[in-house]
Amino acid sequence: MIEDITLGKVKVNGKKYIKDIMILGERVKLWEREGAFVLEPDELQEALWAQPEVIIIGTGFRSYFFVPYEVRDFFKAQGIHVIVDNTANACKLYNDISAVKRTVAALKITE
Repeated sequence: MIEDITLGKVKVNGKKYIKDIMILGERVKLWEREGAFVLEPDELQEALWAQPEVIIIGTGFRSYFFVPYEVRDFFKAQGIHVIVDNTANACKLYNDISAVKRTVAALKITE
């Protein structure tokens, strides 16, 4: 469960993170990316291992992070519902949806 989120910090299951993260079921890992403001399709391949029904992508607090339609379409073709929103909203949605569906979150916790 995401307990707290502020610009540059997120607290998940009692542990604080100061970098972008992915929540893959019960596991939280740092989301180390090469690019700055555009998500590349292969950057979320690991999310498939969790066999999610839903993937939530947090685009930062000011939504500077862009998620191309080819990324969204890739997951939709796998039967995975895709939600893209600013990180604050994405965290709220994750807490609500993950209680009832297998959900993965990829969260930019910066800008």
